Amino acid sequence: MSEIAVIFPEADADEISEGLRTLTEAACKVLPDEDWGFGLGGENGYGVNYENDVFAMHRFCWCSGYDCPWCSYSGEDGAHFQERHRAHGALPDLDCGQAPNFWHKSTGFRVIWYKWIGRDNAVHCPDGVTFAGVLADCLASLPAQKGEDRI
Repeated sequence: MSEIAVIFPEADADEISEGLRTLTEAACKVLPDEDWGFGLGGENGYGVNYENDVFAMHRFCWCSGYDCPWCSYSGEDGAHFQERHRAHGALPDLDCGQAPNFWHKSTGFRVIWYKWIGRDNAVHCPDGVTFAGVLADCLASLPAQKGEDRI
């Protein structure tokens, strides 16, 4: 009898990756009908498409759309993303397809990952910013329950 071994890659266990998975889980709990996603990235390992006044998170994008800031970020089509986020003063000009998967708006802390959180993370952490503070701010900004606004 033949045996088949399925080998999953290990999830990155660094503080930032673990924190982003924690934030994904918390955001999914307050979003209606959100698919938590489970696979090679592990439980809560893909992020979630969510944005509020404090942070924005976007899963790795596979659409390859010309006007998608995560896939094809350039020229006039990228202007909408820049204009929408420039008001916060924290997002610099980005190369094509380099919109962050995670962005803490007030500090400019950002992370880009490939397919799942922790895989080839590129982290931009401004001087004086701690991820623990960023994570606490993001978690506090989430509504207490589905459909509620946090006061």
